[in-house]
Amino acid sequence: MSRMPKPDDRTSDLDVRVERQGILRPHGETDREPLLGQRRNPRIAVTCKFDTGTAYPLAKDIPNTYWIKFLDSTFTEAQGNEARTDHKRFADATDAPTVAQVIDGENGTYLALGTVVSVFRDNGRWWIERFDGIRRFELKQALTATVGANATAYYLDDDGAQNGSVQFEVYDELGIWRGRAEGTYSPPHDKGSQGYARLMADSGNWEIIQMQPNALMILGQATADVSTLDANFTIDGVVVLSPSGAIITHADPAGSQTIVNLFNWGLDDDANVIAMWDENGDRWLPLMGDCLA
Repeated sequence: MSRMPKPDDRTSDLDVRVERQGILRPHGETDREPLLGQRRNPRIAVTCKFDTGTAYPLAKDIPNTYWIKFLDSTFTEAQGNEARTDHKRFADATDAPTVAQVIDGENGTYLALGTVVSVFRDNGRWWIERFDGIRRFELKQALTATVGANATAYYLDDDGAQNGSVQFEVYDELGIWRGRAEGTYSPPHDKGSQGYARLMADSGNWEIIQMQPNALMILGQATADVSTLDANFTIDGVVVLSPSGAIITHADPAGSQTIVNLFNWGLDDDANVIAMWDENGDRWLPLMGDCLA
């Protein structure tokens, strides 16, 4: 005769059934296989080292398999920008982590140490969900505004610090981004152009979606008298007028800028000049100035 469950029994009929089917396993269900016809149940994990003596893979190696540890994560159930707290399920550092592979790892996705990821189990393996993330970067090489142009960039941490060990290629698929390389000029203009890139599913490239714009309009003062016969003249004391947040990329921002005397202006020394950038000619053209009568 079967025993009727007592009201305070902690094991339900459903629990008994799933245990008999082998659905639940000890230690966080790490060996669980998905049931036929059931949706995968993703879990939260963090990339890690196998142990303290093992090196973490480098971006240049284009790794697609990482050690991970599962996380127990919590957050406050309130609308708004709520912080999340992550705890490694196995706090013991000697506990062996689990291996997981990034689905699109062959496309050059790189997960820095300590990256929180979503994983699922299939065919006896753990897989990291496709990672269409956004990376903040600083250009290591100069970038020309040419369709399909690419340049090597440094990965920037969340606090904006340069991670020199993580370098990757960024692409200008639209031909609209001009950027300067890190270290080209002296401080405070020694930083490379900074921006954001997204890993695109179709191309598999980190394509630039935003970057510090190149200066398009500047104001300065003529460094000497200018004759109407002069092909060029220079201005110093330069300030960027447009666009907002722009930097000068093709020449030292602390130095003078060369202006093509397209309209055969005559100018006095220290005359105010506004110039605009000619992207096709790769030069500054005069727009307004204190011209001689």
